[in-house]
Amino acid sequence: MSSGDTRLIFVSGIDLGYTSALHHELKSALPARFPERTFVFVGNPFKGWQHPSLLRRSRRIVDPRIRLLRCWIPFAQHLLKMGPAFEKGYTVVGLRGGYDAAAYATSRIPEDARDEDEKKKIARLNKLAFDLHHEGLVKAVVKQEMQHLPQYVLTCADPQTITRDWIKRSPALKGRVSHKRLCDFVRHENGTKEMYFDPEYGQRTPIRVPVTSSMQDMVETALAGLETVLRPEALQRAAVA
Repeated sequence: MSSGDTRLIFVSGIDLGYTSALHHELKSALPARFPERTFVFVGNPFKGWQHPSLLRRSRRIVDPRIRLLRCWIPFAQHLLKMGPAFEKGYTVVGLRGGYDAAAYATSRIPEDARDEDEKKKIARLNKLAFDLHHEGLVKAVVKQEMQHLPQYVLTCADPQTITRDWIKRSPALKGRVSHKRLCDFVRHENGTKEMYFDPEYGQRTPIRVPVTSSMQDMVETALAGLETVLRPEALQRAAVA
């Protein structure tokens, strides 16, 4: 599997729901910054899915391994459709990737637990779902079919800076979740990100984009991070010089 030439980029992250907007802005920003590459932008395999913080308890308590299997079908089909673009040497930029599938599947927060034993059970099942995800989908589909390790551009929120105004303006939330519940969810998802990109799973280090800045700042942060992976030869020349 090639990790030197980046051909697959996923714009990912659930938190405050600004991931779609960032992906949209990159449709014009990436070709302008990297004219030597041909980009193909693909949509969201989970389009229409409800933000996890809005799910009813009866849906939140489903075993994360079952939720993960439900995510695999649309995502695997989505990946396989990218083959022709890779064969032509294009760089594919997807809205949401494997991280989002795993994060959605393991989105039940500890605050949902009724006691400490249930909290431990949630953590254990989430870890089993992560292992299943990497041993199954990532190894069987991404590594075997794509031949390219994805580079993630990951939107990240800080629960300490989330305001009620942010919740109202979020395209995915539109003020329909309490401030406390969203902060609890974001805190949980931040832990999910650390787990997903743990070195044991072999993922590339993600490019983290804070969502509490302006969209222009988010785009610039993403572009600066992608500069190091889309033009690695430039960095090598600078290091030699």
